Amino acid sequence: MTGNRRLRPIVLLFAVATILAGWSAPAGGGEAGPDAGFLPTAGFAPGWVADGAVETFDRDTLYEHINGEAELYLPYGFERLTAAYFKPADGPKTGLGVDLYRMGSPLDAFGIFSNYRSPEGEEAGIGAGSEISDYHLLFWQDRFFVRLSASGGQPGRPVLRAAAEAVAKALPGPATTPAELDLLAIPERTPRSEKFVATSLLGYSFFPRGLTADATLDGRPVRLFVVVTPSAASAGAALDAYVSELARAGSPPPTRPTGNASSSTTPGEDPGASREPALLARDPLYKGVALQPSGPLLFGIARLEDPTAGVALLERWVGGQPH
Repeated sequence: MTGNRRLRPIVLLFAVATILAGWSAPAGGGEAGPDAGFLPTAGFAPGWVADGAVETFDRDTLYEHINGEAELYLPYGFERLTAAYFKPADGPKTGLGVDLYRMGSPLDAFGIFSNYRSPEGEEAGIGAGSEISDYHLLFWQDRFFVRLSASGGQPGRPVLRAAAEAVAKALPGPATTPAELDLLAIPERTPRSEKFVATSLLGYSFFPRGLTADATLDGRPVRLFVVVTPSAASAGAALDAYVSELARAGSPPPTRPTGNASSSTTPGEDPGASREPALLARDPLYKGVALQPSGPLLFGIARLEDPTAGVALLERWVGGQPH
């Protein structure tokens, strides 16, 4: 009996060691994760080496790495962040962080990227879209958004480019843009201003998701937007909800263009196609708004001084879409 009692602690220690050997820590600082192979390796630029281990963060731990920004990523199908750090081997106080975000889709990756880039920013020519400065380089490709950030000093643009190009070369998929962005392809659009908004377009919960872009109309800035819904019925319900919200806010009732001009076809459009007339409204947040339903989509122009001023552009825009 005495011998059995002496064996029990040994057996328990062996069992605990066996359990721990098969246990993996949850994602969140410490594990390299499956996307680590897309990151740069030591020597991506002459004299640069890894600084610490690769870390991985999931939806529950993302805030540990980007506290205050994590909520921005979640609606875009965020799955995982893989992060690495690099420094010069000779030890100057300069560092480079490389963050690789796996998003839900290429459109989601573009959406996150579009939240950070500026129309005045400098394109780096990396991935499907990019922006570079002396301290950062952003780009997106396939379903990935990549953010490189310098700390402690300027590493130099050649170093930023070398790291970004190493990632882009390793990532899957061609560097192409989602077809949804073609919805904003009109001459009046301001280049590099397109955005994909994953939830509550224009801040309205009944506009579930969509696209926006800046544009110029008659020399004045306006905002283009496209509400994306699952069906024509859903688009109609969203439009009804918008009208109800305007009434609740005390705005005057929306109107239609005189003579229902917007229901006519435009050059190149199928003559047999019929379109509901545009809706002209006064929005307390966005000034004049012109809205045109088209199947599961709502095309709109906001920030108009006079809603009727947007009708002609709206007609050309909607009429030029594939049918």
